[in-house]
Amino acid sequence: MQYPSINSVAGSASRNRDAILDALAPLLDEVSGSSSTTDAGGELENQERVLEISSGSGEHVVAMSRRWLAVEFWPSERNEEQLQ
Repeated sequence: MQYPSINSVAGSASRNRDAILDALAPLLDEVSGSSSTTDAGGELENQERVLEISSGSGEHVVAMSRRWLAVEFWPSERNEEQLQ
């Protein structure tokens, strides 16, 4: 198995991603399955929101948003180029 470089920020994010997802699973798996309804404009109502503090490269918030589609994630740092 090839591991990412321990000297890079992205490398540490990759190494920690699965552990963070596993730690959050007991909390977010439960709320992700809860009922959210849509309003007349198609927006979700009663949607759970999570603020990720110190988002850095954004790799963790991307992984979380892909795993828990019914949860709205807000990174504390945002780089417009990373949203493309």
